[in-house]
Amino acid sequence: MQRIPKIGDFIRIDIPGPPDQAGKGFDWVEITKIVHRNDDHEESILITSRPCSNPQEKDNRYIAHFYSEKATSTFLISHSGSTLKTGIYGRNESPNFNAKLMDKIRNLMIAFGGILGFSKIQWKCIADGLLDFNSN
Repeated sequence: MQRIPKIGDFIRIDIPGPPDQAGKGFDWVEITKIVHRNDDHEESILITSRPCSNPQEKDNRYIAHFYSEKATSTFLISHSGSTLKTGIYGRNESPNFNAKLMDKIRNLMIAFGGILGFSKIQWKCIADGLLDFNSN
């Protein structure tokens, strides 16, 4: 099913590296905010997500993401004239230690890699994917 994202929707992320045990191999975020603006000069949409537990597991108390539940990622797509832009803004990004031991180690390694800039390639792929569309 394809539809416009809504607040409360979940996004399953498959990142390179060791799998997240709590997420059954995936990292999970929940959409917490959507803002659409449209005026005479620009149209934009902001979508904010936050790490969450695996929504497919009923009694999962662990965050299924390498960042803690305090982190947010905001995705921006804007259109002004003939210019289409995208941006991704991360806030409060710290390793998720609300996890089992192996996930704690994994989360620390992935978060540290992100701090060193290794995640830049993944973020660029996401940004390019937001702009990739078929105009037919």
